[in-house]
Amino acid sequence: MNPWPNKNVPPKYTHLNLSYRLLPIVQATKSLVALVSMVFLFACASQDKAVSTESYRVIRLQIADSRYFGARPIIIRGDDVYKLSKQQLIDFKQFYSSKQNTHVKPYRRIFKYLQAYTKNYRFQNKTLTAQQTLARFEGNCLSLAILTTALAKSVSVKTGYQIVDSDPVYQEEGGIILASEHIQSLLYDYDVNDDNAESHKTKQIERGIVVDYFPIKGFRVRRRVTDNEFLALYYRNLAADAIIHRKYNKAYWLLIETFNYNSIDEHAVNMMALVHDKKGLNKNADKIYRQGIRYAQHKLDLLRNYSLFLKKEHRFSDAKKVQRQLAKINVVNPFDWINLGNTAYSQKKYRESRRYYLKAIKIAPYVHQAYLGIAKSEFMLGDLKAAKKSLLLAKTNTIDDDIKGYYQAKLNSLSKLSL
Repeated sequence: MNPWPNKNVPPKYTHLNLSYRLLPIVQATKSLVALVSMVFLFACASQDKAVSTESYRVIRLQIADSRYFGARPIIIRGDDVYKLSKQQLIDFKQFYSSKQNTHVKPYRRIFKYLQAYTKNYRFQNKTLTAQQTLARFEGNCLSLAILTTALAKSVSVKTGYQIVDSDPVYQEEGGIILASEHIQSLLYDYDVNDDNAESHKTKQIERGIVVDYFPIKGFRVRRRVTDNEFLALYYRNLAADAIIHRKYNKAYWLLIETFNYNSIDEHAVNMMALVHDKKGLNKNADKIYRQGIRYAQHKLDLLRNYSLFLKKEHRFSDAKKVQRQLAKINVVNPFDWINLGNTAYSQKKYRESRRYYLKAIKIAPYVHQAYLGIAKSEFMLGDLKAAKKSLLLAKTNTIDDDIKGYYQAKLNSLSKLSL
């Protein structure tokens, strides 16, 4: 019996536990990490050092001529993603301006409205517009973040977004492995027309709340997301859905739209390479991978993706060169290796996943998630004794009582198996 069954996909209908946390928020912006060729990061649907995306080199891809992908389909405009119906705006503003909210700060009024709304919300792996989300009471957490933005825009409250480190949720659809990121919305304690807004921005600490639709304990902010990057997540999610349903032409055009908002999106680079591969444009796919690796700030997952692509093309010598490059890459964030390990584990590549988890521990020997990954990998490799030892280290390296209890339960399961 496997004590770690692959059941980490949310139920089809899950009532949300909407919560908020008070800021301060420390400014931090970096680019997204990509996942392996057959794995797409959905924003449910990053590092500590502050870096402006404007300082990055634009990734200019040598994509194939658009004639290979048919006529451009109708794609919703960015502004319309946040558009609410007249009745939806009337209902929200009646709540917003009601007597009970007279002395409530604007950003907290939005939270109160969302709190009431999400009582009947059903989690669905769908990326929807604000209007669709509010009308259907369903969607993923990116859909809810879009709705939050739409409500905030209607009353001129400043918003923001951040991606946090958490265990991705993996699921398989149409032969494609999906992995979700956890994204949180930020509602600030000032509006977009505030004369002092600039002074707020120049400070390292800003006031407001983090709105979290699927709260997790002990989260670590990976990075902040700009408004344009956030819209890029929407189009990238739609592109991933198109790939799942083998609509490669549609995926191509949605990825073009993604790049219009975020020209350095490494996930989208990965997906664009796969789209070309699926269309039989392998030379272009090869160029796209190499250009992404050359210009992207985070090369870790692109390198692994490219290695898998080369093996599929029976270019084993080139694949070994990429593997050597991957082994030498300098990574300072242990969660980059953990995420890569999770991806390899989901693909049943247990020796590879263990290798990545060990790299995470080399950087940060106190990260319990890495020890858990090693324990799971060792169990699947048949080394029960080593799995128990790693799981005990995972338990030792967390201060959260609930997580300790989880690890102890797994240790008890392993002990029964060894009898």
